[in-house]
Amino acid sequence: MNSSILFFDATTKLINPQDEFFIGKNTRELIINEDALIDEVLTTIINNNLLEEEYTNIILPACFGAILSNFIGLRLATQIRCTPGVNQTSNIFLYSFTGIQDYFNNECFNILKTTGVSLVDYDIQTILNCFNKQQRFLKSNNLKQQVSNLKLDVPLNYADSHSVANEWAIYRWSNALNTSDDQILKIETKLENDLYFKYLKAINPVNELEEINLKELKLNFSGDPKVLYIDDEAEKGWWEIFCKILDDENEISFSHLDDEFNQKNQNEIIDISLNKVIIEKIDIVILDLRLHKEDFNNKPIDEITGFKILEKIKNHNKGIQVIIFSATNKIWNLQALQNAGADGFIIKESPNNNYETGFTKKSIEKMLLKVDECLDMIFLKDVYNHMKRVKKHLQNVSNNTGEYGLEEGLVKMKFKNEISIQLDIIYDCLSRTSINISSDIKDENSYLNLSFISIFKIIELINDYFTDETGNRLKSNSKNIQRYNHQTRQFVKIAKDKYPTTKDKISSIIHFELNTTLDTYTNKLNKFINVRNNIIHPKTLKDYKKTSKQDNVSFLSLLSDLIMNVR
Repeated sequence: MNSSILFFDATTKLINPQDEFFIGKNTRELIINEDALIDEVLTTIINNNLLEEEYTNIILPACFGAILSNFIGLRLATQIRCTPGVNQTSNIFLYSFTGIQDYFNNECFNILKTTGVSLVDYDIQTILNCFNKQQRFLKSNNLKQQVSNLKLDVPLNYADSHSVANEWAIYRWSNALNTSDDQILKIETKLENDLYFKYLKAINPVNELEEINLKELKLNFSGDPKVLYIDDEAEKGWWEIFCKILDDENEISFSHLDDEFNQKNQNEIIDISLNKVIIEKIDIVILDLRLHKEDFNNKPIDEITGFKILEKIKNHNKGIQVIIFSATNKIWNLQALQNAGADGFIIKESPNNNYETGFTKKSIEKMLLKVDECLDMIFLKDVYNHMKRVKKHLQNVSNNTGEYGLEEGLVKMKFKNEISIQLDIIYDCLSRTSINISSDIKDENSYLNLSFISIFKIIELINDYFTDETGNRLKSNSKNIQRYNHQTRQFVKIAKDKYPTTKDKISSIIHFELNTTLDTYTNKLNKFINVRNNIIHPKTLKDYKKTSKQDNVSFLSLLSDLIMNVR
């Protein structure tokens, strides 16, 4: 092991390496390209000189380059401490011809407060004394704590830590997915050279990256779902990542919004996003939380652009699935977003939360699981559309019943309110059938059947509203309920000793009260009622009917069409 490596200023030649004091010593010239990014220059210096040969002592100028007041030596020392390798804990001596007070305002000043780093006088004898140190002052088990004491701030070219987390997550995810583009390559270069990222990785050691197998990217879905990604920085790498997963591997219709937000205010961003969702009939939205520069100013969560877009989407249609994509992991923010209707979260990975083996792979797997769940739940969009259609129609149905008076008007109001209540129950039940809810708290079939029973309850409400207290006659004209013969397509009288069935009542109402062609509904009604009977009164366990999501949507659609004829 050599005792030291000496760096010296290539421009001013502060020290002459040909001097007898340095004969037999390892010396290097520090050559600075003023046009290059300084962290790239310093990383190159470390890669070329400090990764293979191990040194006890590293001696370098506190200042070098064309402008001595830049104190680049402090930054190089900080880079050394933050760069994994055999010399990460070496003693570092920074020789200077100025006092320590000149360094107070330097962003890397704290390196001088850490173990194993010393500022020494620009003096030949002092420097030679540095050569003679025989052991390292900094122990490897104390390295993390010492680097933590550097307390580097987020670089000025970043808005805040969220921007840092964004680039970090892109770097990790793109490598795990083995995908790239020009923007991702830029980020990779930055993260491999940038002092701040090296610092983050040093205080939060990153686990080895595990690559994702393409087979693991397959999603379970049917139909042609439409997914929209909303992020003002989508083109910085996330667009390529999501394209890899959704488009390349699953052939899902996938679009995005990002540069449309340039120079737009918050309200304009919200309007652009909502219009895109509505016009293109989007099923799933992956929504970045912060889309406007003011969103980074410690605003309350409900004033952030992404939150407002979430509210607008859910007000338009609760069934549109919205996944929040953000660096925030604050529980109160997540709770507020969930209360506003968010269907799930994808937390952007950062060095601060990468604490377990295979964290990146697990993050991607969680994202895939959430997208899978939302794909399974997009039927709720149709459910909500039917609900919205019915409620809007009933609101427009007048409570004025003319000759029937106030009492009948109140009956109509009750009828409308009870239907609205059942519709809310239906939606609530169906929203609890997610494939990824823990099995110990959910029984999908139970919720599906409860929803189905509520749909059938609406049939009963319609029957009760249009028939008299006896249940045998239509209320408006006292006409007896009749039985529909499907073969002859004719109504026939019901025997006096027989009570009209639910099917008899709704068939008579459709034909005589709603003036609608019964044949349009006959087959669906028969199936509908048979399914209900097998839920409520199964003859055997084998006959017990398990309804499906499609059954519920289909029969809700049937009811929606029927109620549109109520006047």
